[in-house]
Amino acid sequence: MIINYRAIAGSKNIGLIHGLQAVIDANKVFFGQGEAGVGQPVGADRTGTPDQLVKWMLTVSLQGAIAEYSRALEVDPKWIEARLARGRAYLALKDYDRAIYDYQEAEQQDISGKITAKDRGQFLDAYHERGKQLSANKKYQPAVQDFTRALSIRKEHFPSLLGRAEAELALGNDRNALADLTRAQAVDGQGVLTPKRLEPFAAALLREGERLCGENHFAEAQQALTQAIELRMEDAALRFARGRCNLMANKFDPAIEDFETAIALDPDNDQGFGERPEYAQAYLGRGNARFKGGDFQDAISDLTLALEYSPPKPEEIYLLRGTCHLELAQFEAAIEDFDSSIGLNNKDPRAFSRRGTARFQLGTDDVGAIADYTQAIELSPDGTDFKNRAQVYLIKQEY
Repeated sequence: MIINYRAIAGSKNIGLIHGLQAVIDANKVFFGQGEAGVGQPVGADRTGTPDQLVKWMLTVSLQGAIAEYSRALEVDPKWIEARLARGRAYLALKDYDRAIYDYQEAEQQDISGKITAKDRGQFLDAYHERGKQLSANKKYQPAVQDFTRALSIRKEHFPSLLGRAEAELALGNDRNALADLTRAQAVDGQGVLTPKRLEPFAAALLREGERLCGENHFAEAQQALTQAIELRMEDAALRFARGRCNLMANKFDPAIEDFETAIALDPDNDQGFGERPEYAQAYLGRGNARFKGGDFQDAISDLTLALEYSPPKPEEIYLLRGTCHLELAQFEAAIEDFDSSIGLNNKDPRAFSRRGTARFQLGTDDVGAIADYTQAIELSPDGTDFKNRAQVYLIKQEY
């Protein structure tokens, strides 16, 4: 880093002039004026390597300059030019705390607009670099504050947008993280945001997508989940989540496609995915989508597979599969499934009501149908089973 501060003519304090001269002398040493030629970088033939000379310049000459600027500020603590000059020297030494302190003091004292856009741009780096250090040390909240201050100077500063997004992600603030990520993506002119760099945001996109889906914001939810899938193409859980959201939006074909992909991603259960409830839920979700779409036979196939993977609520699956059989006039199979559902949960009026309908339609068990409708009425007095029971009585002519 080569620093060349403008000399201030008519300076009222020799300390500032000495500080400026110390930096000018450092530039001369670094560029080798005289022996190595004016404006030519010092080479390895000089004393020490170029890197060592740079280090010397930063740790000796700039420290001397800081001492002189401090003398100037002792005489006049409100001298903005000296304050900014010392801040820049601290910045060159990567002493971001002191650089920021001087910049903030200059800001408070600047009532006549002496701080230029260029000055602010230089101290933007101080906020950004300190934010990076804080994040590296897992001090994410103060890091967010520094990145925010950097962005107050330049609102579309890509490194600070990305830095704040990553810090917010570490804090669990998904919405803030993703908002900054979206802004960073819009100004990423150098392709920094590769899938590998973005991969940590996949979990946040999943959580945000599920939140939006739960609030019935289906289009925004599907956009977030699609972004997550683009980062983790082989993640069955992401496919399942988007499939479930499509199902909630009554988009059955996309839901089925996502559930099929979720199942295909782990066909042999190598990842142990089949041991998780989601595996059964993928079949259940697809079966439910097919049921709602009127594809009862394929729904039965999916629901049968769901039952093979120890779902958390098998009684619900038996009930749904029985309903599919009922729609297909497969009354005996329907009764068997309703029996299984009632055996697991005898407090669900739907199972009794539908079994009553299956028995009535079968035409061989009107007494059983009446008993089922009666039980359904007891469990849900406000239901429609009074009418169903009345119809059975009418046909039996028991009125």
